[in-house]
Amino acid sequence: MMYSYKYKALLVCPITLLVCLLLTAAGAHAQAADDLADLAEPSAAKSSTPDTAVAADAAQTAQMKEARAHFDRGVEYYTEGDFRAALVELTRAYALHPTYKMLYNLGQVAFELRDYAGAEQYYRAYLTEGGDEIPAERTSAVKEELSRLRGRVASLRLQTSLRGAEVRVDDKVIAHPESAAVRVSAGQRRVVAEKSGYAPVSRVVDVTGGDELNVRLDFGPPLTAASAARSSEGSSAAPLILSIGAAVLGAAAGGVGYWAYVDASTRSDQLNQYTTRAELDRLSAQAHSKALLADVLLGAAVTAALVGTILVLTGASSESAPPAARAGKRPARATY
Repeated sequence: MMYSYKYKALLVCPITLLVCLLLTAAGAHAQAADDLADLAEPSAAKSSTPDTAVAADAAQTAQMKEARAHFDRGVEYYTEGDFRAALVELTRAYALHPTYKMLYNLGQVAFELRDYAGAEQYYRAYLTEGGDEIPAERTSAVKEELSRLRGRVASLRLQTSLRGAEVRVDDKVIAHPESAAVRVSAGQRRVVAEKSGYAPVSRVVDVTGGDELNVRLDFGPPLTAASAARSSEGSSAAPLILSIGAAVLGAAAGGVGYWAYVDASTRSDQLNQYTTRAELDRLSAQAHSKALLADVLLGAAVTAALVGTILVLTGASSESAPPAARAGKRPARATY
């Protein structure tokens, strides 16, 4: 009997341990799902409910199911360590059903992604929106996380030399950059400001937890004025350069032509004197080559003169055009 009792005790212990493990796993899944507990489907509509109300309930039910699906996938990705995919899924679930409970999950994912400023923002919103509905134990834990994050987040006061500029910090657009300090995670941050008609300006800032830094971004001169000045300088210089080139080519053509004339005259003189056939052929070939070169140079000079004349005429017509017509030609926007 004593042996049978011991054998039963040894048999019961593993079974009890297995049951405890299963209950623990079920409790963990229930705790994760509890953060989206209010995504329950609405109750079935009564027969007296109007058609519009029934349609609204059906749409809400479908939206709840979609939010639940995104949430479940987010939890699965988080468990597997794919935190970026988890952030996308949980963000989508929150957009479909914005419950404060989801903010806690988003804060956890942001922390794993080392987005400490984002985690701080999510946790603060969680405490603000949840209020007294959050259990005291959870509230205490979130406040401890916020204290921990305080040493990993800094503040940037952003200023630009032009109003209305778009400011981004690490490719994230800041809605009102000069209204309040921007909370950023510790590390190297890249700040970029853009405004139509101006070249973008950027700064790379190294920040540590608790820093409060002033970052100012100064724009250069407008791109339109600079482009107009360069265009004006180029348009006025081109005809002058072409005119000089035409004159040089014309002079060269005249010189080569004269040289060809001298060779032709020499050949004519040699015909009246005793000479060899080879010498006459040489003089004839020289005169022909120089005449051909003179024709080429003369043609180039004429072409340059025509192009310069066209540029002068088109430049004068564009300058005489009204400002409204010139305003239509805007330079391409510079990119960083």
